[in-house]
Amino acid sequence: AASDEYRHAQTSFEIASLLTGAPVEPQAIPPSSHEFGYNLAALALGTAEEGCIGETLSAIVAAYEVDNEIVDYDGINDDVKALLKDKVTTIVLEESRHAMLAWRTVAWVCSTDKEACEEVLEAKFSPEYLDSALHRHLGGEGKAKARSEGEKIFKTLIPYLMDKETDGLIDCSRMSDADGFDSKT
Repeated sequence: AASDEYRHAQTSFEIASLLTGAPVEPQAIPPSSHEFGYNLAALALGTAEEGCIGETLSAIVAAYEVDNEIVDYDGINDDVKALLKDKVTTIVLEESRHAMLAWRTVAWVCSTDKEACEEVLEAKFSPEYLDSALHRHLGGEGKAKARSEGEKIFKTLIPYLMDKETDGLIDCSRMSDADGFDSKT
């Protein structure tokens, strides 16, 4: 996933350079780090925020743009639009895989640690928090359909984190390729 993100950044600078007609290059960024240690709750909370929510919604927004907005861009020719659509489609597919990896990670935490699972469900997957996240990421007027799709996705995936038969913990083996969970990610 990290190498995909690096490639996404390169692609974004290529697109910006193409659209502006001038080289656009990255500037220095501050260092960052994630330290989870052996704290499964911290791992689940960070993964839920950045992966389950952030990556899922990024994929939805990019897919929406591919399907609805690129064709309407003014001032660029059809060849450039086709190139943009191709590059952004690749990013959409990769972001979708990143999101699925995050959902599988949180499901694994839920299968391992009931308290960590309850903490992440309450903090990151409450209806109020998800509504806030959807509006933060998809708040624009033109994004109403994408927001609706995000709501459907969350309603579909969150039940995988809870399983009444196992006292609230999920058996990750239930998440199969047939359910859209790629076991290779």
